[in-house]
Amino acid sequence: MATRPDAAAAAALAERVRRPVTFCYLDIAEEPIRVTDAPYTFTFAGTGDPDLDGHTFQAVDPRVVSVAAVKAKDTGTDTVTLTLSGLAGIDGDLMDTIGNKANWQGRDARLWKAMLDPVTFTRIGAIWSYYTGYMSVPKIVGDQSTQTISLDLESYLAFFGQASNRTYLDQQLYDPGDRAAELAIAIANGASKRN
Repeated sequence: MATRPDAAAAAALAERVRRPVTFCYLDIAEEPIRVTDAPYTFTFAGTGDPDLDGHTFQAVDPRVVSVAAVKAKDTGTDTVTLTLSGLAGIDGDLMDTIGNKANWQGRDARLWKAMLDPVTFTRIGAIWSYYTGYMSVPKIVGDQSTQTISLDLESYLAFFGQASNRTYLDQQLYDPGDRAAELAIAIANGASKRN
């Protein structure tokens, strides 16, 4: 699986009127979402990627699902935001699924790009992976007439960031009167009376 466009896709990217299409996979429990902003539905075979091969990515209106730009830097990528339709009644099943954290929290999310011929809509070159991460906090945005689900994706590197080295024992730095940590240690050491 390529992580960059191959020569044919790179040449197509250089054209002024062409833009890549996006393929998105959200590993939501029991019913993963596979969508694309391509003009038609895609089924992949022979890519060597188990998240692509044998799976169908449904064509959706790009105004319904949008993917924020992926910004890479030395420490990894910034949070990427997906916007999903969240209209009450119409998207009730998706709203119910998002309502249960066990269905999405910490599960995989992947994004790929590919180039399509603007006349025949056949793929030019290989598909390439450009983002892999975990689903994080979804938020309901808007009102009943224009409601959407804003879903943040965190890169794998975000989970390997440096720890703050803060513990419950630091609580007195924030609340000088809080003796809970001191008392918890005393109880763990067998103290039974309050002094």
